[in-house]
Amino acid sequence: MTAATAEGLEPFDIAHPEVWDDYAQCFHFFLEAHDIADAGKKRSTFLSRGSPATFHLVKVLMAPAQLKDIPFETILASLRDHLGPKPPELAGDAKSTAATRHRVSLPPPASLPFEPRRSTATSMTSTLRYGTD
Repeated sequence: MTAATAEGLEPFDIAHPEVWDDYAQCFHFFLEAHDIADAGKKRSTFLSRGSPATFHLVKVLMAPAQLKDIPFETILASLRDHLGPKPPELAGDAKSTAATRHRVSLPPPASLPFEPRRSTATSMTSTLRYGTD
């Protein structure tokens, strides 16, 4: 979690992306407590108080634009998108499977040129129930 220092707020620890949302909320309170309302000053405060690793990440995410030209809220949104939880890979697989199902059209069962074989389980059930196969 985020911790306070003598100056106010510790820099965000990029090694723990799972606490980004908490840190961002805490940073907004820090800005409010220090009467920082100007968007440019918010950006400067965030970038100058952050860790070198966070600064580098922001720089990479915002490339090729200059950081001085990027709105503060855009920087926060970009970090949120980058550090936020990723959807499980299974969800992606389900989407691609569903898409594949829509692309593949199988002929209706009545148009098959042969009689499908009944499974052994079906044959056994018929034999046990009716005495025939």
